[in-house]
Amino acid sequence: MMVEVKRLASMESQRESVESRIDNMEARFIGLDSSLQDYKDSMDLSFQKLKLDMDSKFQTLMEAIALLRTSRMEDSTMPNLLTSLNEEDDGILKQKEFILSNFTGNHLNSPMIPQPLTPTAKVDEINIVAPPRTPRKEAIL
Repeated sequence: MMVEVKRLASMESQRESVESRIDNMEARFIGLDSSLQDYKDSMDLSFQKLKLDMDSKFQTLMEAIALLRTSRMEDSTMPNLLTSLNEEDDGILKQKEFILSNFTGNHLNSPMIPQPLTPTAKVDEINIVAPPRTPRKEAIL
C-alpha cells in the first residue's frame, strides 16, 4: 500500500512536470507566431514603400522625358541629344511592355519578336533577333 502511494505521488509529479513543459511550449509558440507576424507585417510595409518609391521615380522620369520632348519642339538647338533620349525612351517602354506582356500572355505582337516581312518593309524596319551563338568545340577544349 505504501509503495502504491509513492508510485501515485511520483506519477502526479511527472504529470505536473509534463503539463508545465506543455505550458512553456505553448508560450514559446505564441511568442514565435507573434514574432513571425510582426516580421511579415514589416516586410509587407517595406515592399509597399519600395513600390511607391519606384512608381514615384518612374513617374518623375516620364515627366522629365515629356518635358524634354516639349522643349525639343520649342528649341531645336539640341536635336541629336533629344533624338537619342527619345530612342532610349521608346526602348524602355518596349521592354516594359514586353515584360508586362509575359505576365498577361499578350506577347504575340511584341516588338521583341520578329514580325513577318511585308513587301513594303524597308531593311531598317525589319526587327530580327539572332539566336544565341554557340561556342565552337575547339574553343571549349
